[in-house]
Amino acid sequence: MKIGSRSFDKGYRHPYNMALLEMVVPDVIMPKKGKCNREESALEHEKGFQKLRHKHSAVESNIHSLETRGLFRHVIPGVITAINKTIKKNLQPVG
Repeated sequence: MKIGSRSFDKGYRHPYNMALLEMVVPDVIMPKKGKCNREESALEHEKGFQKLRHKHSAVESNIHSLETRGLFRHVIPGVITAINKTIKKNLQPVG
């Protein structure tokens, strides 16, 4: 299995980390914390970078949703239809 991209939160960006990851993963998404220079700004405004950064946000949102709602939190014991509704409620696309 080949990894196509890897994304991180702000604050993990370091030239050493970028160099190491770019040898292994073709698309490394590490937004810079603070003000960007022209090169970094051009990199972060590319369509591919923005698309993958937004995908990272969607995954973070789905993780938060699962953490706050929890799995099988809405089960009413002894009722098959409630279990089916719970399964449908907990199934959601991640990413």
